[in-house]
Amino acid sequence: SAEAGYGKGHILMAKRAAGNTLSVLHVNDNVSWRGGERQTFLLVRGLGDYGIESCLACRPRSALARRAREAGLDMITAGMRGEWDLFSILRIRALVRARGFAIVHAHTAHAHGLCAWALAGLPDVKLAVTRRVDRRRGRGIFSSMKYRRCDRFIAISETIRANLLADGIPNAAITRIYSGIDVASAAGRRDRIDARAELGLTGTGLVAGTVAAMTPEKDHPTLLRAARIVLGAHPGTRFVLIGDGPCRGALERQARALGIAQQVVFTGERADAERMLPDFDLFVLPSKSEGLGSSVLDAMAGGVPVVVSRTGGLVEIVSDGESGMLFTPGDSGALASCLCSLLDDPGQRERLAKAGRARAGEFDISKSIASTALLYGEMCGRGASIDNARPGDAAPCES
Repeated sequence: SAEAGYGKGHILMAKRAAGNTLSVLHVNDNVSWRGGERQTFLLVRGLGDYGIESCLACRPRSALARRAREAGLDMITAGMRGEWDLFSILRIRALVRARGFAIVHAHTAHAHGLCAWALAGLPDVKLAVTRRVDRRRGRGIFSSMKYRRCDRFIAISETIRANLLADGIPNAAITRIYSGIDVASAAGRRDRIDARAELGLTGTGLVAGTVAAMTPEKDHPTLLRAARIVLGAHPGTRFVLIGDGPCRGALERQARALGIAQQVVFTGERADAERMLPDFDLFVLPSKSEGLGSSVLDAMAGGVPVVVSRTGGLVEIVSDGESGMLFTPGDSGALASCLCSLLDDPGQRERLAKAGRARAGEFDISKSIASTALLYGEMCGRGASIDNARPGDAAPCES
């Protein structure tokens, strides 16, 4: 329940703002299960606590569709093969008109395009778009058109808010709502699995893991170069890379070329990644850019010290030397130095893990859901946005 860990006064305020009959169509076109899909799922599942009816539109064989079906969520499927998929545009438009959705909430860039075209000529239906990526928007005429159709942008970090402002989006059209995690579940996870046994890891060496799609912006090559340096001083260490993507083949070749293939485990994409995290000794995220980094929050909530690049929303989660360690993106030597420092010092690992757990507690998913419910109410003229706040304050969103 969203009431766990969040004040009843805020819940009542959100319900009054949103009303009891507000309905929202959520659209997410991604096939794989990444941070954005988990956020979409948790949001749709939790909004019912606020009297908001939600329907999820996703691709038929996607991981999100499978999770939604298992959870019994209201769901429809559409091909959504790019933002110019006419069939999907017409399907979304027909669904909106038939069911009378007050708001359509697009959770990806392609979904933004699909929904903008589907809502053409339907000015009474509000469009909310969540921006999760730390990059600027395109400059073409069609990009400008779809951005103009959006009524409110939800930025998952201050970094993304700054990008939207730089792209000319008015401040009044942007609300910052941090992504969240189920803190109680992550901190006291009872369904954890023995990752070391699962992955065939033997010996007493420490394990450094990461969870990230194998795409260029996640910069796994820097992690592998750092791993070679670390293994020179700590040969018993093992590195676990959870995730899949277009760069996986190149990364496996790089590991072989560096002579560390036996010390690096590529697991592929795993739906149970969060359950594996508590068995790692260190968590690493070497991204070149990052909207926020919910996998980092998972690790921190699970009591795993983190080492992450100084980029995007990561610096809004991690305070260097306090709740984790930061290094310059792309600097494998600096990353290796951070890892070796922690491998050498169990006291430092324990201190960072304790502070990280406390910091992650400020990003509970109940806050994200409550803030979104309040925003929906504001968009439909059923209440005002709550006061500006940072995570951990009385209110979790900022307009």
